[in-house]
Amino acid sequence: DHDSEEDSESDTTEGDDDDEDEDASDDDDSEETSDDSVSITTETNPSSIPPRQHKIKVALESGQDSHDSEGVVVEKSTGEQQVNMKENILVVVSDFEAAEDAAFLEDDNVSRLYVEYSLLDVSQDELETPFSLPKPNFGEKITFNFSKVIPFRRGSENARRRALARILRGESEKGRMITFYVVSEPPDSEPELECEEVGSGRLDLTVLDRDLTDHSVQIRDERGDLVGTLTVTVKASSLIKSLNV
Repeated sequence: DHDSEEDSESDTTEGDDDDEDEDASDDDDSEETSDDSVSITTETNPSSIPPRQHKIKVALESGQDSHDSEGVVVEKSTGEQQVNMKENILVVVSDFEAAEDAAFLEDDNVSRLYVEYSLLDVSQDELETPFSLPKPNFGEKITFNFSKVIPFRRGSENARRRALARILRGESEKGRMITFYVVSEPPDSEPELECEEVGSGRLDLTVLDRDLTDHSVQIRDERGDLVGTLTVTVKASSLIKSLNV
């Protein structure tokens, strides 16, 4: 696992000031809430696939994934929920495409892949795809469509709100990056092997004053070689504007 980066700073006076600023902002925008409340379609793994336990392989039943010109696609169930984007960040991990000559393509120990990411103090268990997929061939995509709404509600997530505000004001570097990891699960024939990082890529929280849709994140291994591209969507602009930083 990769431990989530946590902001250990605590400044009671500054926190109170931030809360007062946020209170004033919410009062000013109270009549515009509907503009920042969006309907989000959540996509999950098929009901016939058991929930993926932390770092445990899931065997997809025959016919539930497809290898074709569009890549590997997992059928999914959908549902809609109303989300107030002034109090949440939406992250969608869409798909991963392997780079040409990526070393993991020829590694027999790399069988299945999943994605996880780190964001401030959010538990790592909440930020990983609930299933793994067979590794793609070059030019092929594997599609996760993993959506996560991360709360920044006043009261229960005040510390998280203050940590983000400090980052946006340039007062703290800790936790500034969302780091995405592509991780290999060992093949069923080698259960004694550990999960291993294939590569990682980062996204700066300070650029999220505008929403990113189908944004490409380069995934590189520890040597800096490109191993693939991860497509993500991150919507945080309404929350950032509400913080008055």
